[in-house]
Amino acid sequence: MLLVIIRYYLIYSLARLLYYICVGFLYKRNQRTVTRYNPLASVIIPAWNESVGIQKTIRSVMNNGYNNLEIVCVNDGSSDNTIEQVEKLRKRYWKNKNKIVVLDQENTGKAGALNNGIKTAKGEIIITIDADSYVCKGSIRKLINAFSDENTDVSIGKIIVGNKDSILGLTQYFEYMFGFHYKQTQHVMNSIYIFPGALCAVRKSVIEDVGYFDHYSSTEDLDLSMKIRHNGHRVVYIDDARCVTEGASDIKGLLNQRTRWRHGYLQCLMFRKDFLFKSDKGWYLSYIEIPLSIIGILESFTFPLLFFYLWSQIVITESPVLSIASYLLLPYVFILLASKEEKLSLRTATMSLLIPLLFTVVSFIEIASLLTAIYRIMTNKQSAWTVWDRKGIA
Repeated sequence: MLLVIIRYYLIYSLARLLYYICVGFLYKRNQRTVTRYNPLASVIIPAWNESVGIQKTIRSVMNNGYNNLEIVCVNDGSSDNTIEQVEKLRKRYWKNKNKIVVLDQENTGKAGALNNGIKTAKGEIIITIDADSYVCKGSIRKLINAFSDENTDVSIGKIIVGNKDSILGLTQYFEYMFGFHYKQTQHVMNSIYIFPGALCAVRKSVIEDVGYFDHYSSTEDLDLSMKIRHNGHRVVYIDDARCVTEGASDIKGLLNQRTRWRHGYLQCLMFRKDFLFKSDKGWYLSYIEIPLSIIGILESFTFPLLFFYLWSQIVITESPVLSIASYLLLPYVFILLASKEEKLSLRTATMSLLIPLLFTVVSFIEIASLLTAIYRIMTNKQSAWTVWDRKGIA
């Protein structure tokens, strides 16, 4: 009976995966270019101990091709020389120094840093960017173009993992890649409710309307996302507006990151109970998207059972061809999706054959992070900014 249940569950999982992929292919890239629409945009960059990459982040914004903007860099009590790096760059851009505003404050957490930056900002459009990332050229204009439609309140871009030379980095690269293909599915179904803080543009009036970022959650961007969607604001995904970020460089860093994500997600679900299962956000988001997301969290606990079942079948099966085909299915799906975006090198394509093994490791990390998150919920402990050994993105 257990084997029958597992088999049907695997069929369900495969069908769900194929559904997300197929609907994502229905996404149509926004072709609108409105060069006369040039509202003042304020780019908020919160930073805590980000001296390694903060200059590259700021330069990517300054040289992005959209000129009617200001940069508000908020140093949230860094113990390294983040503030010195920002000031050096500000002096280098002395002709445009009025475009770079520096706030140096005591540590308040990321939500506090973002809020102070937004309150200081003068722009009609607020764009949030992480200090360990850089924005691909032309992406800011593409985000801004979406607001020429007065019904659009939020536009989000695509996050790409830049440090994919290692096995762990490549795993995160493919993971993010599929996650943002899934954003295409959500765009088609009008069900986006998680905005990436690393590249997100919002009308300032909307942020003021919903009440800024809250401090209770370790995923302040998810909480703001829920509030914005709950108030009925329209969100669009711009897949060619892109930001390159630094993924975790080691297992410990990845565990810390995923623990913060899971902890924050659970906090938001508990705090925003009125957001769940109500059709005022749209029937698909309320009754399909959110329930499946919650089920996906619970599914993490079933992974050890599935892991031992699948690998035992590969070892003892009498049909090795079928087993090998099943093993290769996942990497080929990721290669297919990646080939849409860029030409994969032979090395990257070859390394992708290890994806099933790597996702096995990541899945056990997800279980550990979820258990840690539940413990923190029960003991009322908070998760701080994600910390790992920053190496910077080439």
